[in-house]
Amino acid sequence: MKLVFPWEEEAQASKYQNHREYMGAIVGCRLAIRAKAIQKQCDNTYLIWVGDNTSALKWVRNDLVKGQASQYSNLVFAMLQILGKVIFSETEHIPGVTMGDIDNGSRGRPTPSLSPALEMDFGADPTTAKLMEVCDPCRSSRLHNHHDAMRNIHELVCDMAKP
Repeated sequence: MKLVFPWEEEAQASKYQNHREYMGAIVGCRLAIRAKAIQKQCDNTYLIWVGDNTSALKWVRNDLVKGQASQYSNLVFAMLQILGKVIFSETEHIPGVTMGDIDNGSRGRPTPSLSPALEMDFGADPTTAKLMEVCDPCRSSRLHNHHDAMRNIHELVCDMAKP
């Protein structure tokens, strides 16, 4: 799976590394919602979020983000958890070099241990593309009307939370 974030080509992409890693939790939440739908499960699902970015792990663990640029991503993440009944109950730090194909996938390398049958094409999902645009840290400071932003996020997440 490759999900290209709108800000990936930015000259200052490293400035948003923590934000990008945090976006992985949004993708993980979406995958959990999909798995729940396939299994016809409607109860709460509890997840352990494992990653190599300590800042993003702290954001997930504490339900907060640092900086205005990540506020809309935090709203998306919270709303996905609420509507999708997905709860990140724990976080765990593992160095990226020991994460195998998970780390390889994030670097565009081959991932032979990951089953292609379980892939989800986020690029073909217009709702995800719109959410990624809302979560773009380069644009968030230009979203001045929080009421409209919240309504937009709610509509998109309701669409995304469907199986």
